[in-house]
Formats: sequence, structure tokens, C-alpha cells
Amino acid sequence: DPQQRMWIGTAAGLNMAQMGANGKLSFRVYPPANGRSYDPIGAILPDHQGRLWISTTAGISQFNPETGLFRNYVARDGLIDGSYFVGAGYRAPDAPLPR
Repeated sequence: DPQQRMWIGTAAGLNMAQMGANGKLSFRVYPPANGRSYDPIGAILPDHQGRLWISTTAGISQFNPETGLFRNYVARDGLIDGSYFVGAGYRAPDAPLPR
């Protein structure tokens, strides 16, 4: 991302790796207990506002790296009901995302 962070999605959660000014790699884990869906992460896409959109096997989560907060979207929010597969993600260049 623009802050030189690498975002890594696994079955256990969202992870962030960043090289510090001292040359040391720092690593932070954002487990499902932080509000994200308890399902494996399939893809991560950033938006133009710096938020991350994360597809899981149960829906889509929006993550704000600045606040550390997640917002989850599922079928009742208008998503297709069912799983999103590993690598499933698309960001249209002209389509606004929810706030």
C-alpha cells in the first residue's frame, strides 16, 4: 500500500508486514476477534481511500488500517449468497464502494 505495508491474508486472519526505518521487519496480526469474519481470506483489494476489501468464504469485509476496524458484508447486505473463492476480487475503476 502507499505506506509500504504488505497485507497478507490467511485462513487464520489478516496480517501486515512492514519494514521499519531501522531495517527490521515488523509483523502484526489482525485475528477474527478484531471484528473480521471467522472465515479464510481469499483476496485483498485496496480502495482509493486506503481501506482494504477482503473476500472470505462467508462474505466481504472492509478494513480501515488507520482505525483497525472491520465492517462485514453478507447476503442480507445484497451480496451473492455463498462463498468467494481464493483470488476472487474485482475493483471497477468507475464504481463507488460503500462508505
